[in-house]
Amino acid sequence: MDGVQKRVEEMVEELQLYRKLGLFSRIEIKQIIKKRSDFEYKLNRSGPPQKSVYMNYIKYEINLSSLLALRMSKEPSLRLPGNFIQDRIFNIFERAVRQISDPSLYTTYTKYISLTHKRTERIPLVWQSAVRANPRNAELWIQYAEHWINDGAVLRAREVFQEGLRFNQDSKELWLTFFEFEIMHAKNLLTSATEEAEKSTEPMLVTPVMEFAVARVILENASKNFPNDLPFRLEFVTRTRRHGNHTAKFQDEIYENIQRDFPENSEAIYRIAKRDMTEDRPFQIMRSALEKNDTEDLRLKYVDLLQDYVSDLKKPKIVKSQFGTFLAEMNEKNLWTEKLFLKVISFIRFFHSQKISKEKNAPKKDSKNIYAEILTEISRKSVEKFPKNSELWLAYVETENDKQKALARALKSLPNSAEISLKYVTRFLKKDWNTFKLKFQEAMVRVALGPDLQSFQVNVCRLVTRRVKDSSQRKIFYQMCYDMPKVSLEFHRMVIDREIEAKELDIRYFFEKATSDYGKVDADIWIQYIQWERQHGSQTKANDITLRAKRTLENPTEFHVKLRTSQASENDGMEWGDALASMPKKSKASRK
Repeated sequence: MDGVQKRVEEMVEELQLYRKLGLFSRIEIKQIIKKRSDFEYKLNRSGPPQKSVYMNYIKYEINLSSLLALRMSKEPSLRLPGNFIQDRIFNIFERAVRQISDPSLYTTYTKYISLTHKRTERIPLVWQSAVRANPRNAELWIQYAEHWINDGAVLRAREVFQEGLRFNQDSKELWLTFFEFEIMHAKNLLTSATEEAEKSTEPMLVTPVMEFAVARVILENASKNFPNDLPFRLEFVTRTRRHGNHTAKFQDEIYENIQRDFPENSEAIYRIAKRDMTEDRPFQIMRSALEKNDTEDLRLKYVDLLQDYVSDLKKPKIVKSQFGTFLAEMNEKNLWTEKLFLKVISFIRFFHSQKISKEKNAPKKDSKNIYAEILTEISRKSVEKFPKNSELWLAYVETENDKQKALARALKSLPNSAEISLKYVTRFLKKDWNTFKLKFQEAMVRVALGPDLQSFQVNVCRLVTRRVKDSSQRKIFYQMCYDMPKVSLEFHRMVIDREIEAKELDIRYFFEKATSDYGKVDADIWIQYIQWERQHGSQTKANDITLRAKRTLENPTEFHVKLRTSQASENDGMEWGDALASMPKKSKASRK
């Protein structure tokens, strides 16, 4: 190839100089020529060039450069007329970014330039090429702008952001990064102006930029592009808050805009209420919103606010007062929903778990039992109002002293519930195996009438494989599940993994059950079976299983690929094992 030959000829002068100065031997020079030629031939093959070839080529040259630098350090008097290898690395990078449409190459290229401190003037040119080649890649525009920010070129950074938004108005991160850049710039200007004013008798001149004029324009334009995106708008508050207390007024302005644009959004009202956690002011905001539009979402956020007060402010009196009023309203107006019951039950448990719920000098009943009584009352009311909600029944069970009786009541209401049945049979697993078998069999029959039998079996199996040490008991459990409609593949895998580890039961039986149920669609279970036979059985049986798999699977091609991969891994392991085994062992004398 003419191109390869030309590049080999171009390195002749460089290599002759290395040989003349004694930096590399004749054999090493030949090795360098061969290695570089191999890379060049790979890059000149027909078809699209591969990124990995370029990166390996660059790694090789970097290592060669390090070796050269090491040898030259031993001969301080030696000087080279140019940095040949460095120039070659830059040339390879340039060829790579021209021929491969991969934005990450530009990032790698600029990082390399920065690390070497060579040709740093090329960095903006590289980024310019990057955004021209990939104008719709917002991340590249951000990195280009960050280059100018780090260089202290504010105007250029702003121009890059503006140009990037022409192509990427749908990029939230680009809007947010531009916005935060202007916040940071305003902060830096204000800090500098303050320091100058302290040294001068003249009053400090505050410019519009210092008062976030540019950031305000970015926020307005971003809001127009994403008018209904509250999380995006709230992120502007987060980015502003990062830069200190002097942004507080601007944060208030952003909250006012959110309140204007999202007047009935419960999340927006909740965030605005949390803005000033002074005494009961947030609750006043929430109550005012509830008077205008009393919704489930807003009441859920009200409970979130109560929990925030517990977590952040540790003010039990305010929480108790507000929660008492909240409960009275819920009961009086009959506003309970399934979600609200669950949220309130969760809050009471959380509040009770916090030390602040136990006030000093409070009677024992107030510090402990009152919360249990409220929780029990609400839990009982929840299952009476919504008897078909399994989450509420499980919460109810936790509040009752006689859990067995509570579970029986729950199952009477929801006999097909996998969640309640799991809770029910688990209690017997801890106490009595024979009773567990009976209750589990009854539970499977009930749950089978619904859609969750397989998940129920898996969850119980997870407990049985962990807790039951008696292999005969585990086998009985497995058989009970096999006697029902087809168990899941996850169940089969769990059983096989547990019994391979235990080495007590007939593993082939479980593999046969799994391949009988899923042998047409799952190649992995066949491969695991084959691998086990090779390691613990016989190669002949492994070959028979391989033939069965090929005949049974609907997609044998996938099986062939996975089987070859697993065989290659096994062979690699054997080769290393053989190599280690063949190493000569040191005698006792030599060890001494």
